[in-house]
Amino acid sequence: MNRYFIDTTIPMYAGGKESRFKKKCIKILEDIALNKIIGFVSTEVFQEIIYRFTYIKDLKKGYRIYDNLMNVGVEILSVTSENLLTIRNLSQKYKTIPPRDIFHAAVMLDNNIKKIISADKDFDKIKEIKKIDPLTYK
Repeated sequence: MNRYFIDTTIPMYAGGKESRFKKKCIKILEDIALNKIIGFVSTEVFQEIIYRFTYIKDLKKGYRIYDNLMNVGVEILSVTSENLLTIRNLSQKYKTIPPRDIFHAAVMLDNNIKKIISADKDFDKIKEIKKIDPLTYK
């Protein structure tokens, strides 16, 4: 079965206003719920959701997206001390990629997850993983 890391952009677009990504992101989360694919997130994804919605002062919406992601059936991975070395190495190698994306990539690599579904173009630059754009998701 296909194993994918689910970037924060997926639940955010699925739970957000109408956009070109919304329907595909909803489909991705539905496929996880229906066990058609295995979806993984790290604890950092939840931190990003709370951070974003605290920043824009809409925690009610943020909590809805957070809770929906918790309940869809994703496997939640912690950021571990093992990941810290990988994070350090990746951040040295990819100096222009935001730290939150480096954290996700490190957790993926340390858990042998090779594909991420994301609307974030920064993941295209990380050679060790393959980014799937939600618009091209089956």
